[in-house]
Amino acid sequence: MTFRVTFLCKDKDMGEVLKRLNNIAYNVEHAFVPNVEEKATANGHISVRGADALQLFAKELHRRKITEITGTDFRLMVEKMGLNPQSYSYFLQNLVQGGVLRKGKKVTGSKGVQTLTYIVSEK
Repeated sequence: MTFRVTFLCKDKDMGEVLKRLNNIAYNVEHAFVPNVEEKATANGHISVRGADALQLFAKELHRRKITEITGTDFRLMVEKMGLNPQSYSYFLQNLVQGGVLRKGKKVTGSKGVQTLTYIVSEK
């Protein structure tokens, strides 16, 4: 019988964990997770800033294979990721400044409202 075990560990302990699992486990995989679990706010949303946010969103956009996104869709994505949906414009601004997204064209919707699209930069 085999089991899949998932756990988080601090980066300083990663070497020790991999050494101990070396003779016991097989197909051991590891991936960097931005340090967001320890920073949950009182309202339950995750607090993430700076380089962690850029990396988190870049991976999420790549995982979902998104090439173009509107502000409304980005807000929904932020909410599904457990972040505060009211901060979506802050994240969009940082992603544009960081080069992950670039501003695209304005699109007029069915109700005559113009929305700006953002294009995912290929890095």
